[in-house]
Amino acid sequence: MKPSRCGLASVAFVATMVFAATVAVAQPAGVAEPAGCQSLASEQRTAPHAFEFGDMERLWGVIDQAKSGADPAPEQWRSLASGPGYASLIKEEIPQDVLFESIRVAFLPSRRAQKLQWQDQDKPALRLVDHFIELDGKRRAVSLFMAQLNREQAALSQRAMALACGYFAQSAAAHKRRYIVAFAAFQKDARGYSDSIVMDPLFALEAGDNLVYWLAHETHHYLRHASAVTTTSAAKSAAAQSLTWVLQQLQSEGIADQIDKPHTFFGSGYMAQSKFAEFFRAEAAIAPERIVQLDALMRELADCERDCDGIGERIRGAAKLAGHPLGYYMAGVIERTLGRTALLDGIGNPVRFLMAYNRAAIKDARQLPVFSDRSLAYASRLFAQP
Repeated sequence: MKPSRCGLASVAFVATMVFAATVAVAQPAGVAEPAGCQSLASEQRTAPHAFEFGDMERLWGVIDQAKSGADPAPEQWRSLASGPGYASLIKEEIPQDVLFESIRVAFLPSRRAQKLQWQDQDKPALRLVDHFIELDGKRRAVSLFMAQLNREQAALSQRAMALACGYFAQSAAAHKRRYIVAFAAFQKDARGYSDSIVMDPLFALEAGDNLVYWLAHETHHYLRHASAVTTTSAAKSAAAQSLTWVLQQLQSEGIADQIDKPHTFFGSGYMAQSKFAEFFRAEAAIAPERIVQLDALMRELADCERDCDGIGERIRGAAKLAGHPLGYYMAGVIERTLGRTALLDGIGNPVRFLMAYNRAAIKDARQLPVFSDRSLAYASRLFAQP
């Protein structure tokens, strides 16, 4: 599986939101903070996170060089690719040549015809092009916000860690090094990789005082990586890999989404009126139907002996938006019915998550669907069990 990530805007880009002037650090009511995890935030004299802005400084230099009409020098490109943010993005999801070419098409005057060609072809890389152009158009606002974050990072870091620890029962005090948060433009989203958090500056700018929730979400992914169980040899096929990815997403994103989505996608949240949040809520509303669908596909895959790849594709299709809404629903059922302790038990083990959901669904008065014994047995074969 690729590292856990928020990944929401990779499916649909969020609408531009109003920028708030300050970063809020007030704790929402009712957020539990397990002492062991919280000790990392409270006992360290330095903030748990180290914000890195060098990727953006190098990107501005590359953009200015391209706008002047000259292709940036090889050393400029190498320097850009070596920063903590872009090094992680290149390693995990954006090929280096795609990243570089998108910047060239966005800003080199000689590439205007190519940009029009990409528009005619509806190339996926055009999203990167448009994002870089929007970023450059808001350079002053972005730069001012980055300076503000630099001043306020200690308070923001402490608050984000506290929120993340509210959904992480294990101690993180043994983690001595600081968590790198690299600001690097790629799309309006954030990523929680195993070695760093990457935050898009436009995404951060538009989040404003909600940024603490997104940072806490990605921090939770960072914490979880150390506890994540590995897959077994039974998960080698493409279809099995699709299933393990979905199950990992359901637990990882489902729990992390409890931190931020109630404040951003629901009620008076700043993104609540966006089409993206509306789709998220609609998918969460039909989650019981998705569970029935996913269970049937898991049983089908468990019994499949040949030509199984199509089942894997359908499994991914059943978990819309990379499993976020379905995982959010399942995690909510567990916490409301069995309590947060049951939700966090075995936090890196997707099979334990399915089993906890089943216990909660059976106890729930709404007669919710459950995963079959056949599906649970098959899932257990795919993950190393302690």
